[in-house]
Amino acid sequence: MGFLVENRKEVKRSIKNLRKIKTWQLVLLLFVGSFASATFLRINNVEMSKRREAVLKSDKAKDLAGIKSGLYDLSSFVASHMNTSTGTFFLEQTYREDVKQAYEKASKAEGGHGNIFVKAQEVCAPKFSSWSLAYVQCVDQELGKFPAAHSYEESLELPKADLYRHEFNAPLLSFDSAGISIIFLALIVLIILARAISLIILKILLKRYKTRV
Repeated sequence: MGFLVENRKEVKRSIKNLRKIKTWQLVLLLFVGSFASATFLRINNVEMSKRREAVLKSDKAKDLAGIKSGLYDLSSFVASHMNTSTGTFFLEQTYREDVKQAYEKASKAEGGHGNIFVKAQEVCAPKFSSWSLAYVQCVDQELGKFPAAHSYEESLELPKADLYRHEFNAPLLSFDSAGISIIFLALIVLIILARAISLIILKILLKRYKTRV
């Protein structure tokens, strides 16, 4: 009997200690942690967008050095910050410029191929005010009209589009402000759950001790 009484007192003390941590205090911490996490995650995403936009601006300006340094900065940032996956983006202007140079190189090639490209360009040039992918398609169509066009690939080396397509994926958890706030938030949730489960178990034990006594 004395053993049961002592255990009952111990359970009551445990319940009292757990109730010292007020529910409203934990809820407040949960709210603050949620707000902080959302803020830091948003900041990470905004910073990623700025870096990605800088790369695209360098692409439009045909700044190869800017593209190279921008891609390095972007990839490094994404690798160490969560919620910063870039999605797929394409260096369109750089690709167009390289394709244009490939066509210009082919048009100057020695032999019959060069004449074929010149003729195709003479047909398509009046139809377009500036160089574009539509212009490339037009040239391709005109090349198909020449008997010797089947071998034009020997002098035309178009760049692979995949080399101009980029995508960087962020880690699920990073040890920056956003990641630390997420860990803090998870700890608060665990404490709330552990406290609730502990109180339930202790109350069940207390009822059993009362019955036995």
